[in-house]
Order: sequence, then structure tokens, then C-alpha cells
Amino acid sequence: MKPFQETLDRTRQRLAELNPEDRRTRLDLFAFVFPGQEASASPALVPLGNGALPQAIMLSPFALGQLLEKVGYPKKLLEALPGKAVQFDVNWLLQHGLEDRMSLIRVVKGNTARAILGSRYTPLDDFQLLEAAAPYLEGAVVRYEGFGELSTHITVTWPAEQEGGLERGLHLANSEVGVRAITIEAVAWRVVCGNVLPAIGGNGDDSFYESGGRYFRRVRAGAHDLTGGREGTVKAGWRFIHTGDPQRLVAFVQDAIADTKRQYDTLLARWRGALQAQLPDPLGAMEGMVREGDLTSDQFKRLLEAWAEEKSEFGNSVAGVTNAFTRAAQAEIDPEERYRLQALGTASLRTLPAGVR
Repeated sequence: MKPFQETLDRTRQRLAELNPEDRRTRLDLFAFVFPGQEASASPALVPLGNGALPQAIMLSPFALGQLLEKVGYPKKLLEALPGKAVQFDVNWLLQHGLEDRMSLIRVVKGNTARAILGSRYTPLDDFQLLEAAAPYLEGAVVRYEGFGELSTHITVTWPAEQEGGLERGLHLANSEVGVRAITIEAVAWRVVCGNVLPAIGGNGDDSFYESGGRYFRRVRAGAHDLTGGREGTVKAGWRFIHTGDPQRLVAFVQDAIADTKRQYDTLLARWRGALQAQLPDPLGAMEGMVREGDLTSDQFKRLLEAWAEEKSEFGNSVAGVTNAFTRAAQAEIDPEERYRLQALGTASLRTLPAGVR
């Protein structure tokens, strides 16, 4: 537990260290240099002439993957083919295989591409999001902060708003490299164990997710006018896609945080119902959700261990299954995976058989 200001200060310092510079340019103005698997040098984009970036830029592993996706080159060929063959193929595709030649390159620390994004993408750093949220978080404390390579997740709660062992809070999530929409939603924080139960759950708002992704949608045609965000409130979470006018962010944050009180009341009602609802086969129910959620064997093992710990208090209730997911989530190092398990916990409140809801 720490004041929100400390987390805000950390994001400000991190922003200064990364020193991001966003540049829109044509990718066909670059040559791709690939040293191969044995070389110590990094893959890079080298400008072909005037009009591109002033110097060669190194590609982070994630930016390299984005570049390959843009030109339609299978990433598995990086290890299967000689470096010169890969370099030739990608360079040919840069000149002949791009649907959209324009791109936004997020350069950090001088000359490293952290991300290569679409031409319509509007970047938003974590500090900008948290700075916009700060005026509406008076009295809140940070229960969790996770700064991953691809996304950031922050959970805050209000200690003064505690009832039945649960504390009202909210969750903020963002990606500075384009792998998820900005997310603001209510959470319930369980005081005794620190479990976090978010308002959204599993595939609860599929309209915001790509079929091949997990918890994000990166691009949508047209400027984002918050219509999608307002539709999201019906299903519990607010989403702000990184396209359109960034000046709308402040209004979005204000409305989304205000709406989390309504979300929390709904979430609390579901939780109370889950305490009473009994499952004839809780292990079978969890196995079904594990398959649907595509969890790893290690995640399933931790889930079973968590359920065994929760069983003494919750028996075969739906709440026991829910808490098994949220307890197992605490072992996840990757903030996105932690959030995914928490969301599956919430999904259990809605996706289990109707007779036990």
C-alpha cells in the first residue's frame, strides 16, 4: 500500500528515462538490416535517404515482431533461414508488400524503436493517463502496480469504503506500445488476502477484443468519439482506443471513474450471490474455464492450489471458484497475465451454469 502520488512520480521518472519520441514516417524509406542469430548486433532500420529518420534505429524484439507483421513475414523464418535471406525477403516486402506505408515509430533512449504502430495510432504514455486520473483519486491508495514490457496495470482502492471484507477500488490499464486499449473499471479488493476482483470478466465485452488477441483492440477506422467507451459501461468496463483526438482523454477519464461506483454496486451484488450459490462439481467447472481461457498447465496447477486454500472458507460455492482465480493471479509476474486470471475470476460469476448463479 502506498499513496497514488508515489506511483505517479514513478511514471514521470520512467517517462524521462525513456525519453520517447514519436515519429510518423514511411517504412519504405528504410532498409532492414538483420545480422542473424549468431551476431551480437540488433536488427535495425537504416534510412535510405532524405525524408526518413536521421539515423539508423535498433529494433526491440517487440518492434521487430510488429514490423514483420506489417509486411506479412512469418516470424518463425527468422530462425529457419540465414540472416541474409531474411534481410532480402523483408526488404523486398518493405518495398512491395505494405498495405499502409505510413507508420508511427516510438523511439526511446535516442535510437531504439520500442514499437512500430499504425499511421492512425495516437500514443499515450502511462504518465499522461495517471496524471489525468489523479484529481479523481483523493483518499485512494495503490494496492498493485505492474509495469510490464507491453502494458501497465494499476489497482487503487479507497480504505474508507470497506464493507463485508471488501474494499472499493478501480483498475487502470494502458499500453504504450499498442497492445491494449486504455481501461478503467471498478474492482473489489478482498482485505484478508489481497485478491482483486475486476468488474469486467473473461469475454464480457467481446466488442472490444480482436479474435486473435486477449484483452485489447488496437485499431478501428475513424476517429474514436467515446461511443465505444459508453457502450462498454453496459458490460462493465470503459475502453478508450488509441485513435482520434487525445484531448478527449481527460473527459473520458472523468466519466469512466465516476461510473465505477455503479459498476462496483453491480459487482458487489454478484459477489453476494456467489457466496450462496453452490456448485455440484467445482473442479469440473474450473477445468472448463481453464480450457476456454487457454491457461497453461502451470497456471492450472496454481489454480488448483489456490482453490484448495479457499475451500475451507467457501466450500463448493461459486465464490470459492472465483477466489481461486483471483488468488492464483497474484503469482503472475506479467501484469497482463495477472489481470487475465483476475478477469476469469469475474467471468466465473456469469459463465457458470444458470442453476448456480
